Amino acid sequence: MKTLLLICSTLLATGCNYSPDDPLEVRWAVHMPEITEEPNHQIMLDGNEGNFCMLSIMNSSLKIGSVVSEFNPGQPLIDIHCHWDDRYFVIDYTDDTFATATITGRSNDLLTITLNTSLVDIYSKDRFSANQSFLLSTDPNHYDIPSLTMRNESPHVE
Repeated sequence: MKTLLLICSTLLATGCNYSPDDPLEVRWAVHMPEITEEPNHQIMLDGNEGNFCMLSIMNSSLKIGSVVSEFNPGQPLIDIHCHWDDRYFVIDYTDDTFATATITGRSNDLLTITLNTSLVDIYSKDRFSANQSFLLSTDPNHYDIPSLTMRNESPHVE
């Protein structure tokens, strides 16, 4: 904590830099085939102390030997945002941010993804970066997916 305060005090003009202290781990992953024009494989990456990242990647890109990058907003192959230490980090095309995933693996349903990303908190200009590898199973029964309930918030007319 003292180190973070020292870094922040010396970098007030440019913001603070954040990165995971511990390896990111896949909490769950799900493929949503009904989404076809944007990243449709959602991966929840757990950090420490309630920190997490949501990585979205085109399912068709999850092949051994693929390198998927997001530098061009017109070709959405990958997206990521992270909630880290009460900040919200995103790819911002007006800033020097990026996300690259290199896919290697052991089989077609167990992949190693090496994620290299630099994100920004658009409100404070604080930075988040990660360069880590994690295992991803593409088996739809591998992860315990949380059940989500949709609420109807439309006005009730009698």
